Amino acid sequence: MLLNEALNCLDKITGETAQTVDFFGIKGAVLLSLWRSKEAMEYYTQALNIEPENDELLNGKGACLVRLDRYDEAISFFDKAISINPKYTIPKVNKAISLLYFDGDEEAWNIVNELSLKPDSFDLLKFNAVYLLQKEKYKEALAVVNKGISIYSTKNVFMEWKEKCLIGLGRDDEMLDIIDNENTQMQSPDSCYDKAVFLWKKRLFKKAWKFIERALSINPNHQDSLGGKSSLLLVEGKEEEANVIFEKALKAGDDPANVWYGRALAYMELKRHEKALSALKKAIQLDKKIRDAVRKNVEFKPLRNMAEFQRLVGR
Repeated sequence: MLLNEALNCLDKITGETAQTVDFFGIKGAVLLSLWRSKEAMEYYTQALNIEPENDELLNGKGACLVRLDRYDEAISFFDKAISINPKYTIPKVNKAISLLYFDGDEEAWNIVNELSLKPDSFDLLKFNAVYLLQKEKYKEALAVVNKGISIYSTKNVFMEWKEKCLIGLGRDDEMLDIIDNENTQMQSPDSCYDKAVFLWKKRLFKKAWKFIERALSINPNHQDSLGGKSSLLLVEGKEEEANVIFEKALKAGDDPANVWYGRALAYMELKRHEKALSALKKAIQLDKKIRDAVRKNVEFKPLRNMAEFQRLVGR
């Protein structure tokens, strides 16, 4: 992969050249393109220490924060980039998309409408896709992403969103066809992880392993995939190894709640219900929003008559 080759070349640069704003910015951009967002942010931060008013670097750091689901922080960097260069469109679109995750739909649409983007532009299709996916309007979102795929065939993000639509619509056979016949180039670890979760639900654990391993080959510290690896090891009876990976997963990112949630699902698969309940407690303590996911997930049905489960998530 060309990006990995570029990173290898950058890793060999030393001395004063490796301390310049250009070096930090380029390395940050390459790492971000490889979905290694946490590392990328460190390089953007170093670049901004040298040039704090650089609009492209501010947008880059904001993009890293979006990948890490830290949308409120991301917006502050997009705002600064816009204030420095009001004609810079990209941070405006990125800000609008970030607002969608805060129920800031009205402000987001105001930004997009002011930009007067062409109907088939990449930025408008991207915004519409995220908006519809956030609303779980999968049928309408699928129409948007299919248009994106037809116009921007090299932009893998539309294919990844198509997969989300198919899963949301319950079109499992089409999703399985994609998995069996896909082009594996330039997949994000998030996309690989989503496929692994889909396959887990189908009890296709061997295929799920393939996507967990692929995600971790792209980003060895991808938190959800480390959690997924731990869960698969646990189901296979490799508890000691699973525990080591689980501890690594908890420290790998900013969302340990989802790691505990995955742990609970693994215990449910093993019918270790008390352990599952204990893991759910941890997950909900860390993120109250997980209650909704627990209520909707049929895999927790055996727990629903337990008084402690009812106190935890409600009836």
